[in-house]
Amino acid sequence: MTTNAGEGTATLSADVAAEIRAWMGRLGVNQAELARRIGQNAQWLSVRISAKATVAINLDEMQRIADALGILVKDLLPEYASQRVSRSEATTR
Repeated sequence: MTTNAGEGTATLSADVAAEIRAWMGRLGVNQAELARRIGQNAQWLSVRISAKATVAINLDEMQRIADALGILVKDLLPEYASQRVSRSEATTR
C-alpha cells in the first residue's frame, strides 16, 4: 500500500495491516494458518489485520507476524514509512 501519511484517514497501523495481507497473498498463507503460526486464533488476527481492523498492531506483534511469514519487520512497513529521514540524517544535512 502506498498511502502517504496525512492523506485520507489511513493510519500507519492500517497500512501495516494492508502490507501483512499483501504478504499473506504473495506467500499463499491464509489467516487461519498465520494465526496458528503465531500461536493465536483467527479472531485475534482478524481484529488487527482486516480492512476494518479495530486493534492497532504493536511492534512485538509485527515481529511475530514477520517471523511467521519468514520476512523482515521492515518488509511490513509501507513504502512511505521507509523513506522518512532519520533524526541523525536530518541533523547532518
